[in-house]
Amino acid sequence: LRPVRAALPGKLVLHPALAWAAAAALGLPSGATAATVLMAATPTSLGYFLIAGAGGQDIRAAAALCLWTTVLSLPTLAAWSAALAYA
Repeated sequence: LRPVRAALPGKLVLHPALAWAAAAALGLPSGATAATVLMAATPTSLGYFLIAGAGGQDIRAAAALCLWTTVLSLPTLAAWSAALAYA
């Protein structure tokens, strides 16, 4: 499941960082910026698993992505929360 391992840093680190940059570029207030970043840092939705199954795609990879983003989002969400508190 190499694609899943490759997607994890993008989902949990790069996506929230890009969301923060976009919120800053748009001049959003701090509360809206925090909500944007934290929503971007949340785990992958189980909807992806359901869509993969309905579309005949690799449900094993979709399930693994949902599982690992859920497990690894615990420390990354805490880190993003702390970063937002200091910003």
